[in-house]
Amino acid sequence: MNPPENLIKEIQKNERFYIVPHVFPDGDAVGSALALREALESLGKEVSIKSRDPLPVQYSFMQGAERFSNDFTFPEAESHVLIIVDCNTLERTGVKDVKFKKILVIDHHLPGDSDYALDTTVSEADTVKDHFSDAHWIVSKSPATGLLIYHVLNALSATITKSIAENIFMAISYDTGTFRHSNTTADSLFVCAKLVDIGVNPSYIANKLYNNWSEAKFLLFKKMMSQLEIYKPDVSVAVVTDSMFKETGALGEETENFVNFPLMVDSVNLSVFFREFSPQKWKVSLRSQGGINVAAVAGHFGGGGHKNAAGYRVSGTLEEVKGMLLEKLKML
Repeated sequence: MNPPENLIKEIQKNERFYIVPHVFPDGDAVGSALALREALESLGKEVSIKSRDPLPVQYSFMQGAERFSNDFTFPEAESHVLIIVDCNTLERTGVKDVKFKKILVIDHHLPGDSDYALDTTVSEADTVKDHFSDAHWIVSKSPATGLLIYHVLNALSATITKSIAENIFMAISYDTGTFRHSNTTADSLFVCAKLVDIGVNPSYIANKLYNNWSEAKFLLFKKMMSQLEIYKPDVSVAVVTDSMFKETGALGEETENFVNFPLMVDSVNLSVFFREFSPQKWKVSLRSQGGINVAAVAGHFGGGGHKNAAGYRVSGTLEEVKGMLLEKLKML
């Protein structure tokens, strides 16, 4: 894949950058931001990562993690270029009322104004008319933004060090479920093989991502699974409430992969996970297998994502928000 020339030229000709991921950053967002920050600094650029939310504790092992700042202020913004990674709207970053010199976007999600009910087959780079950015590279068929970052760094002739390689590997590994998800591509495997050749230890990354649960997280998971409901009969619904967080002492960020576990049941093709992040405010995660397009469902509620992985946020009682979703799922 080749990044657009205007994106590369904007990076080459400018010197000061702010890198901003989406709110509640995940492994792809974190790895992409950290890799891009180190590479741009190696090219003599002045770079800061700014996140509305703090670095999730499970990513604190990554190289350069101390540079992932949630000081969400932007001094001298008008002399800085904003690079948004792993999302393609300002709303998803949390940035409000800030004037930057330029805005660039590198992402692999379907554009927020897409009709999610349509076929999601795309060309190498999605055509996004009237996009707010000055230059963008949005490739929804890419399994991870980290893979796009790799190609951007090659286009910039940046040296990919071991630490950069680890961050890119983590980004790709996270969004492909360590290469288990259907979005895994030949290019992602080829690039990750190159990263291993540079010095990445896949076992180390996998263990840090998946085998480092706190006791509180395990207790929360146990509570959630004990209340798991099955509908339709191939739809699972799991819930974590504010009271469950208080009872176990677990953190919201520790539920990041909970939605994937019910898909281990051979009869479940669609997994729904409700997480209460504030009283009667819910983060809803959807995961599917096969031809079920959960991006269409999330789009109906103002969210989005990918065909087999999407989400949205909604307010109301659990009974209300669950009922609305189950009614929508009857139409699938």
